[in-house]
Amino acid sequence: MYEYCLNVAQRAKQAAEELVLATGAQKREWLYRCARLLAERSVALAEANRIDIGKAPEFGLSDAAVDRLRLTPERIAAMAKALEEVA
Repeated sequence: MYEYCLNVAQRAKQAAEELVLATGAQKREWLYRCARLLAERSVALAEANRIDIGKAPEFGLSDAAVDRLRLTPERIAAMAKALEEVA
């Protein structure tokens, strides 16, 4: 698990360094694309989330924590809208 976390942290640092160099237009396009992909893949996201939520008890998460992780179609649509608003 340590190696995985270290790898994720290193990739995040590299991404942050690259993001600093992106233009405003590139960042806006990325945000719009992410919003579009969320909408297009909402069914697959909800299904993957359902599987993840099913495994949540194995990690000792409270009901409130599980609820915050649950992706409904409405929550996915809200995430996409928020990305568009930021863009």
